[in-house]
Amino acid sequence: MARILVVDDDPTMRALLRKRLEAVGHEVAEAVDGAQGVAAIRRGGVDLLVMDVLMPGKGGIEALMEVREDHPDLKVLIVTGHSPTESEAFQNVARQFGAAKVFTKPLDFDQFLAAVDKLL
Repeated sequence: MARILVVDDDPTMRALLRKRLEAVGHEVAEAVDGAQGVAAIRRGGVDLLVMDVLMPGKGGIEALMEVREDHPDLKVLIVTGHSPTESEAFQNVARQFGAAKVFTKPLDFDQFLAAVDKLL
């Protein structure tokens, strides 16, 4: 299957995403903030990025801006619980940086896994 990088400062969310993604056969790597996420992507081998938005240090949007410079075709899903994800402005920013879809926490895992399958 695919190698998926989950970037989220919440260890519980990372564990839940890992469990669900591994259960359907994906390999999952984790990062606790945007800086670690960017470093992992630069090392290569990431098929899909699952990114939180608000994190200490380098946040999700800032990290995506950096990632897009070298990896314009990387598939991205945003998972967040803190941003106004329903606003048109947020959706536009997310699309501008290549997010295929934005999910709000708590996740509907069926919809999330369907989006993962569609992207991959």
